[in-house]
Amino acid sequence: LRRVWYLLGHEMFEERSRRQPYPAPLTKLRVLRYFSLWNQAVAALLEDLQPDVYHCMDYHAAVAPLYVSQNAQVPTILVLHNADYMGVLETDFINDRFWKTVPALRRLSLVFNLKR
Repeated sequence: LRRVWYLLGHEMFEERSRRQPYPAPLTKLRVLRYFSLWNQAVAALLEDLQPDVYHCMDYHAAVAPLYVSQNAQVPTILVLHNADYMGVLETDFINDRFWKTVPALRRLSLVFNLKR
């Protein structure tokens, strides 16, 4: 068995502290953009590497397959480690006039740069 590690680098990923692997709090728009960028980068790796399976650890990595083109889909295993939280995201923190006119699910698709 051969293991290869890929490290994703971006200034947004460097903003968190070494003691806390994830940015906090999870209800800020910037944090949602952090996870959006992370998932888009992972999706690019999935398309380039074409692994046999994508094993994502927890909800924050589970969006990556949505960015992979239809002809490059990879079987995915999702393991939830934080059952109390379960990846629930609040969208009510986006409060300007534009966001108030957009349904919650569409808000997330816009923040995560996902098509309908």
